[in-house]
Amino acid sequence: MKTLQFRSIIILFLSFLFVNLFVSCGKGEKPEPLEIKDGDKVIAKFEKPFIFDKGTGNLTNPEDFNDLAKLKGYLAKNEKKIVLSGLYNEKDGNNSVGKARAEAVKNLLNKFNIDNSFIQTASKSSTNYIIIKDLAYNPLEYRFLENVSEETKLARKFENGKAFHYNYAVMQSRCSMNSSLRSHLDDLKKYLKLNPNAKIVIDGHCDITGTERLNKWLSHARSRKMKQLLIKNGFDRKKIKTYAYGYSKPIGNNSTSEGRAKNRRSEIKIAN
Repeated sequence: MKTLQFRSIIILFLSFLFVNLFVSCGKGEKPEPLEIKDGDKVIAKFEKPFIFDKGTGNLTNPEDFNDLAKLKGYLAKNEKKIVLSGLYNEKDGNNSVGKARAEAVKNLLNKFNIDNSFIQTASKSSTNYIIIKDLAYNPLEYRFLENVSEETKLARKFENGKAFHYNYAVMQSRCSMNSSLRSHLDDLKKYLKLNPNAKIVIDGHCDITGTERLNKWLSHARSRKMKQLLIKNGFDRKKIKTYAYGYSKPIGNNSTSEGRAKNRRSEIKIAN
């Protein structure tokens, strides 16, 4: 009797385990539609997954992805491009298949008048997608990247009077290279290479400590020594002009130590 009860318990346990494994596998094998998201923002949403013939770059259901048209405005407005990676694995093609799958989705984007300058394709080995019989479901990954040219970035950084501020201790005029200044000067060299007729302006400024005459001299010393530092680091002296403003152009409150610290500065910028 006890043996019979024990067998019954074992059968029930195995049945329970089988059912749960079956249900779990069934859920895992269910292909889900893909969303195109950038962070938490959903840009395009589809009713069906991307379905490719196994081992090929043939997209079987291109008509299901009209929502991709929304990418055009998003990419242009946010200055981004989308990187499409076609997936493959040892059971489903090779690197060429991954590339073909990415190109198939790229061609879809082209049909919605999304220019190739907003699209980058790649191929990637992965098992992170589902294969059922002769079909591969969502063998695709994507990510977004900034899509701004180096020239545009530099123009935004240096044009329209934008200045780099180098700050000093009280009554100090000596300047030295630091990581922030070096990074700025590296970009400034790139900008000047693209814009050979541009000129550099260095403005010297002071806080309100001391006399007007003293601060005029000190602001001149600051701009002059900053010019020497730039020349030492490869800039053409003929392209650099210096000015001294004493304490006449504060950007901070001279009644506070924080404000005075902001005012003790040299400004490096491109001449308007």
